[in-house]
Amino acid sequence: MSRKKVTISNFVQDSAADLIQLACCYDSEIILENRQYHVNAKSLMGIMAFRPAPGTTINIITDGNDEYEAADAMEQFLVCADSHRRQDSRRGQRP
Repeated sequence: MSRKKVTISNFVQDSAADLIQLACCYDSEIILENRQYHVNAKSLMGIMAFRPAPGTTINIITDGNDEYEAADAMEQFLVCADSHRRQDSRRGQRP
Protein backbone atom coordinates (compact mmCIF):
# COMPACT_ATOMS: atom_id res chain seq x y z
CA MET A 1 0.00 0.00 0.00
CA SER A 2 1.26 3.43 -0.98
CA ARG A 3 0.08 6.78 0.35
CA LYS A 4 0.85 10.26 -1.00
CA LYS A 5 -0.31 13.57 0.42
CA VAL A 6 -0.82 16.19 -2.29
CA THR A 7 -2.37 19.61 -2.64
CA ILE A 8 -4.52 19.87 -5.73
CA SER A 9 -3.55 22.74 -8.00
CA ASN A 10 -5.18 21.67 -11.25
CA PHE A 11 -8.71 20.30 -11.34
CA VAL A 12 -12.09 21.42 -12.61
CA GLN A 13 -15.25 19.31 -12.57
CA ASP A 14 -14.90 18.86 -16.35
CA SER A 15 -11.67 16.96 -15.56
CA ALA A 16 -13.50 14.19 -13.68
CA ALA A 17 -13.85 11.89 -16.68
CA ASP A 18 -10.16 12.29 -17.55
CA LEU A 19 -9.16 11.56 -13.95
CA ILE A 20 -11.29 8.41 -13.92
CA GLN A 21 -9.97 7.30 -17.29
CA LEU A 22 -6.41 7.70 -15.99
CA ALA A 23 -7.20 5.75 -12.81
CA CYS A 24 -8.71 2.94 -14.88
CA CYS A 25 -5.38 2.48 -16.70
CA TYR A 26 -4.00 0.88 -13.54
CA ASP A 27 -4.80 -2.45 -11.93
CA SER A 28 -4.31 -1.08 -8.42
CA GLU A 29 -7.10 0.13 -6.22
CA ILE A 30 -6.89 3.94 -6.07
CA ILE A 31 -8.57 5.83 -3.25
CA LEU A 32 -8.73 9.60 -2.81
CA GLU A 33 -9.42 10.81 0.70
CA ASN A 34 -9.69 13.89 2.81
CA ARG A 35 -11.39 14.44 6.16
CA GLN A 36 -14.90 14.03 4.74
CA TYR A 37 -14.53 11.54 1.89
CA HIS A 38 -12.90 8.25 1.05
CA VAL A 39 -13.68 7.52 -2.63
CA ASN A 40 -12.67 5.15 -5.38
CA ALA A 41 -10.87 7.17 -8.08
CA LYS A 42 -12.41 4.88 -10.72
CA SER A 43 -15.96 5.87 -9.75
CA LEU A 44 -17.68 8.80 -11.44
CA MET A 45 -20.20 9.14 -8.63
CA GLY A 46 -17.40 9.05 -6.07
CA ILE A 47 -15.37 11.74 -7.82
CA MET A 48 -18.41 13.96 -8.32
CA ALA A 49 -19.25 13.68 -4.59
CA PHE A 50 -15.60 14.22 -3.62
CA ARG A 51 -15.46 17.46 -5.64
CA PRO A 52 -11.68 17.92 -5.65
CA ALA A 53 -10.79 21.59 -5.91
CA PRO A 54 -7.56 23.57 -6.22
CA GLY A 55 -6.03 24.20 -2.80
CA THR A 56 -7.50 21.03 -1.27
CA THR A 57 -5.02 18.68 0.38
CA ILE A 58 -5.82 15.00 -0.12
CA ASN A 59 -4.28 11.59 0.30
CA ILE A 60 -3.85 9.33 -2.70
CA ILE A 61 -3.89 5.74 -1.49
CA THR A 62 -2.98 2.97 -3.91
CA ASP A 63 -2.77 -0.76 -3.41
CA GLY A 64 -1.79 -3.31 -6.02
CA ASN A 65 0.95 -4.48 -8.34
CA ASP A 66 1.37 -1.05 -9.99
CA GLU A 67 0.57 1.10 -6.94
CA TYR A 68 3.61 3.38 -7.17
CA GLU A 69 3.06 4.15 -10.84
CA ALA A 70 -0.65 4.76 -10.18
CA ALA A 71 0.08 7.13 -7.28
CA ASP A 72 2.61 9.07 -9.34
CA ALA A 73 0.21 9.40 -12.30
CA MET A 74 -2.64 10.58 -10.08
CA GLU A 75 -0.37 13.12 -8.40
CA GLN A 76 0.84 14.40 -11.79
CA PHE A 77 -2.74 14.80 -12.99
CA LEU A 78 -3.88 16.69 -9.91
CA VAL A 79 -0.93 19.05 -9.50
CA CYS A 80 0.51 19.73 -12.95
CA ALA A 81 -0.85 22.58 -15.02
CA ASP A 82 -0.27 20.75 -18.30
CA SER A 83 -1.66 17.39 -17.18
CA HIS A 84 -4.62 17.54 -19.54
CA ARG A 85 -2.35 17.79 -22.58
CA ARG A 86 -0.36 14.79 -21.38
CA GLN A 87 -3.53 12.84 -20.67
CA ASP A 88 -4.87 13.56 -24.15
CA SER A 89 -1.65 12.27 -25.71
CA ARG A 90 -1.87 9.03 -23.67
CA ARG A 91 -5.58 8.39 -24.07
CA GLY A 92 -6.21 4.68 -24.48
CA GLN A 93 -2.66 3.69 -23.55
CA ARG A 94 -1.25 2.40 -20.32
CA PRO A 95 1.34 4.93 -19.03
